[in-house]
Amino acid sequence: MPDGKENPYGNGFVGVETPLTNEGSACRVADASKGTYWKINNPDSRKPVAYKLVPQISPTLMAKPYSLIAKRGRFASKHLWVTPHQDRERYPAGNWVLQSKGGEGLEEWIKQDRSVESGSDPVLWHCFGLTHIVRPEDFPVMPVESTGFTLKPSGFFRGNPGIDVPYQKKKKKKKKKKSKASQLMQNRCGRMHKKLSEEQMAYKPSVSKKVAKLLLHTNGERRQTRCGTNSREEETKGDQKHVFLGGTISLWLSHPRTTQPSMKGEEEGFEERGYLQGMQLDQASF
Repeated sequence: MPDGKENPYGNGFVGVETPLTNEGSACRVADASKGTYWKINNPDSRKPVAYKLVPQISPTLMAKPYSLIAKRGRFASKHLWVTPHQDRERYPAGNWVLQSKGGEGLEEWIKQDRSVESGSDPVLWHCFGLTHIVRPEDFPVMPVESTGFTLKPSGFFRGNPGIDVPYQKKKKKKKKKKSKASQLMQNRCGRMHKKLSEEQMAYKPSVSKKVAKLLLHTNGERRQTRCGTNSREEETKGDQKHVFLGGTISLWLSHPRTTQPSMKGEEEGFEERGYLQGMQLDQASF
C-alpha cells in the first residue's frame, strides 16, 4: 500500500486479487513473501462463494532444465496449473512417462492458451512436494516428513459456523453389575481395611518442636520412645495412637502383624518394628 493519507504510518497493506482467465496466466509459483493463495469461486451465485487453496510453500523441482527428470516432469516447475477439461488430458507428465523424451503433459497442453473462465469446466492442478535434506535421525529408516495444503471455505457462511454448534451431552455410562464373587471380595477387603485403619492408621497429630515422641497402645501394651530433649508427654484416650514428629527421624512402630526385622531402640533396649522410616516433618497427620 503506497504512502499517503490512507497509509500515514506506513503499516497498511491490502489483498490484491488477480483473475486467472487463460492457461498462460494461470501458471503460478507461490510467493511466501506475499502470502500467495488461490480461490476457486462460483461467479454465478449472488455472492460469489469459493474454496480457498492455501499452499504449503516449498521449492519447485531443483533439477537442471536439461536433465532427464526435468524434461519428463515439467509439471514440477510450477505450483499451479489450470486447464479446461479434456478427457484425454489425464496425467500431468503425459501418458507414457518412462518411455517419453520429455515435453509432454501440462507444458504441452497450455501452449493452446485456452480460456479457463466460467463455463470452460476448468481443472486445477496443484503441485507440491518435498526437497528433503537428510539428517542423522533419518537413518537407517526415515521416520516422517510432512507436506500438503489447506482447502478452506470462503463466503459460504455469514460468520463462524462453529460458534452455534449445540453442546454435546455426555452419555451416562451404565454401571456394570458385579458378580457375587467380586462383591464378596470387596466386602471382605473393606472390612480388613477398616480393621487396619482402626488399629494402625488412626493417628491424631500434635507437634512438639525438636521433639519426636511416640506413644503406642497396641493390644493393651503401652510403649514409649523419646528422641531429643525437653520432650513432654501427651495423654492418650482409648486405643488412639499419637505421633509427635519434629525434625528428621526414623521410627519403627511396633505391631504384631509386621514382618520387618527388629531394631534396638536407644533407651533401655526397647524393641520397635514397623512401617515409618526417614520422614522429615514439622507437623504430621496420619
